[in-house]
Amino acid sequence: MFEQFSSLLQSFLSAPLLLASGSISVLTVIPAVGLLLLVIGVPLAILWREKQAVWLLPPLVASLLAPVALGIADGMMGWFGMLFALMIGGIGLLVWVLIVAGNATRRLPVALAGLSLLAFPIYCGIVNIALTWGVR
Repeated sequence: MFEQFSSLLQSFLSAPLLLASGSISVLTVIPAVGLLLLVIGVPLAILWREKQAVWLLPPLVASLLAPVALGIADGMMGWFGMLFALMIGGIGLLVWVLIVAGNATRRLPVALAGLSLLAFPIYCGIVNIALTWGVR
């Protein structure tokens, strides 16, 4: 399970390079957009000294644990359980980010950095669904 985590993280981080080389697909666009939002949001939060950005650390941990959670859900309930875990986790992350951004004095950097956290679980879900259904 943890081998899959490292390969998913490595492919997620290398996907923007594939997009830059001309390979346009969902599996390259989602990580590129997520990393772009992160690269814009975090420096703005640091520059503007936004204290509410600290509350994005729990969703960061949850986002990084997405492959493990999806693997457990897939093992216990199959692909339908994996989709259910992905939907519940994505909605939970989105609600958390919206609450944190709503309480921030400057919402833009917190919203950008928070929305970037949704890219990795979505990417992991798409890859797991493709592996389950045999789509290449």
